[in-house]
Amino acid sequence: MMDLRQPRLLFLAASSSYLHGQDVVPVRVMGDPKITHFGFPWFTAIMIASVKYLLARGDIEQAIKHIEESRAKFWTHLRGFREPFHLLPSPFDLTLSRLAATLRRRGLEDALSHGSPYMPSAAMDPQLRQDLDGWYATLEQIRTVPGYERFNMPVIMPDIMAVAKNGPVVILGAYQGFSDAYAVILSDPQAPPQYLSLPIAEEKLNVIHTKFEEILRRQGNSALLEQREHSDTETLLHEVLTDLWIYICEPIVKHMGLEADVAPPRVWWCPIGELEKMPIHAAGLHPSGPCLSDFIISSYTPTLNSLLEARERVSQSPGNKVLIVAQPETPGLPFLPNAALERDEICKIVPENLLVPLTRNATEKDGSECTLDAVVSALSEASIAHFACHGAASREHPLESALFLYDGDLTVARILYTDMPHASIAFLSACHGSATDPFRPDQVVNLATGMLEAGFQTVIAALWSMEDKVGPELAKDVYATLFDGGGPQPDRAAFALHKALRNLRKKHARLLSWVPFVHIGV
Repeated sequence: MMDLRQPRLLFLAASSSYLHGQDVVPVRVMGDPKITHFGFPWFTAIMIASVKYLLARGDIEQAIKHIEESRAKFWTHLRGFREPFHLLPSPFDLTLSRLAATLRRRGLEDALSHGSPYMPSAAMDPQLRQDLDGWYATLEQIRTVPGYERFNMPVIMPDIMAVAKNGPVVILGAYQGFSDAYAVILSDPQAPPQYLSLPIAEEKLNVIHTKFEEILRRQGNSALLEQREHSDTETLLHEVLTDLWIYICEPIVKHMGLEADVAPPRVWWCPIGELEKMPIHAAGLHPSGPCLSDFIISSYTPTLNSLLEARERVSQSPGNKVLIVAQPETPGLPFLPNAALERDEICKIVPENLLVPLTRNATEKDGSECTLDAVVSALSEASIAHFACHGAASREHPLESALFLYDGDLTVARILYTDMPHASIAFLSACHGSATDPFRPDQVVNLATGMLEAGFQTVIAALWSMEDKVGPELAKDVYATLFDGGGPQPDRAAFALHKALRNLRKKHARLLSWVPFVHIGV
């Protein structure tokens, strides 16, 4: 592992050759999607040192730009092949549409077939090199056309700042090897971003991280699930949430001048590094002290650009049809007795004519109707996709993280292959929906981000395996709010989850019952 404290690395990060040259990296060196996702273990390390250098010299906007361009390289690469190419002038429309489809498919295939994760490929095959050369040559040509000068290029700072138009966005950064954590607050598109150093020592951050890793280990171990009531996991989680409040969230709340409110404003969190998978939304002095949810409605975003793009898609996916994938029984996996009840609670709220059927046989409700082909086909009609089933994250091969259907796995890769023109809201009432690879947290490849990149604008997911008994209550409250007073809008999902979690907190004192649920997206 590279030591980020090495003077040579810090010098490299601070050098003008790096600071001015990073824009070039995704173009050629990162041309191979395998390299983009799996390679260059040193790339994130250099980004960290670079950002710290920029923040130290007060160049906050440039630091934001470097954070944005360095994170989620795989998603950024694939997203570049998803522009509305059909709207381009001829002949660029046909050329780029063809190349984009080919390169996006190859990117997924290569990432899936690559045997050793996080190692750059030895060579690029001639056809892929030819397609990439054609891609970049065509992009250079269209950028000479008036009005298309920045087509398919990284967003510039005025565009990035627009991410705060619907509410503040807070980038949270903390990495091993540096002495402090920080927040970069984008409060208004017209106001300069603010930098806030957070009062937490590296040793304390490591303690929090170790405790939370232990919580995830226990919650992800099926052999330990029956022992939850008798374990000290609840105590560990209480300690983590207390520390997150004292050292991270309370200083930010005070800095932003927020007050407890029955109708709190929204804030989007973009945590990176050691804070990437922490339950920031649940920070507080539980059960009776101040909690973050008293002050704000929390949402997460993997990158600023992914939030901007999700907002742009909101008006492009009209519809309100709901697909419910409920599997009480899945071959080879434990029985989920409340999955059927969860489905029934949703069906009481959603009008029957808005439900997307998986089968014409109304008696098939044990989960056997939830085959891979049936679900993939139904997703093309659905605006809302609800999954009450088993699921798991693959840390070594994140594109193989999957929802377990009756006869196969709906993987992140398969989701990305699926055409979902009406996609709006995804509800992953399953295990590990937003769990990420601990060794590459800044690449944020998991089920939830896969849904976002596939076209959904908003996702409700879980940080760890949820308690089966909680599913029906949560779903009932969320859908009651979504369908109250008209069709469900993706930007109401965060409020619906916030309200539902408040109800869960009143009914279930245990933190493990409600803390895992998060909202991601618009």
